[in-house]
Amino acid sequence: MSGAEDLSPKEAARIRARERKARPPKMVVDNAGVKRIQIALSNRAKRKKK
Repeated sequence: MSGAEDLSPKEAARIRARERKARPPKMVVDNAGVKRIQIALSNRAKRKKK
């Protein structure tokens, strides 16, 4: 990102958090319970956006 050095630390942290939020969560395949929870959470998030 160009001009990243011009941002205040607070603004840079906000942008990093926003970019991190846009990425899909990493799937945990070795734990079935955690995988089920992650799928349910992602489905709930997708439903809220629509």
